[in-house]
Amino acid sequence: MRDGITVHPGGGMTIEGPIHIELYRLMATRSALKLEVNTGMKMSRGRSAASVARTIVTLPKRNKAALLAQLEAYIETFCANNGLAAPSWVDAR
Repeated sequence: MRDGITVHPGGGMTIEGPIHIELYRLMATRSALKLEVNTGMKMSRGRSAASVARTIVTLPKRNKAALLAQLEAYIETFCANNGLAAPSWVDAR
């Protein structure tokens, strides 16, 4: 089995391997939480992104903006510990 994320020329992508699948889940949670922080919009089904993020980080903050910063730090650490490239928002800081 291959590991990684493959973007197909005609559109779409394939995510293979448990580390990359977990990274995708973390990034999707970050995007949803960022939407909640910036616009106040929430996911329409199931738990909110803030609720999901609180289960991921240890000692989560109650403030959504602070929780977003905690989640981003968690993702950066996850990437560093698994030998993955740093997320693009790290370079933008």
